[in-house]
Amino acid sequence: GDSVTYRITLTNPAGATAATAFNLAVSDPVPAKLTLNPASVTLVSATGGVTAATAGSSGSTVTIAAHSFPVGGQIVVEYSATAG
Repeated sequence: GDSVTYRITLTNPAGATAATAFNLAVSDPVPAKLTLNPASVTLVSATGGVTAATAGSSGSTVTIAAHSFPVGGQIVVEYSATAG
């Protein structure tokens, strides 16, 4: 089947009630009828003071974690999946 690439961008924007997030854990299930390529899950960048950022997978779900995700921080993850 055809391969598709996804990019996930997480941002902690500034605002009146903005605060640093701690022990961030995000899960993104791969759309139905696609098979995740676990080796493709890549932490592209973690900027703005983000600490201990990781990206991985569990089954058909992409996982993203960070110890500290301050205001103005950004995490970018890419992965590919195959149709069929």
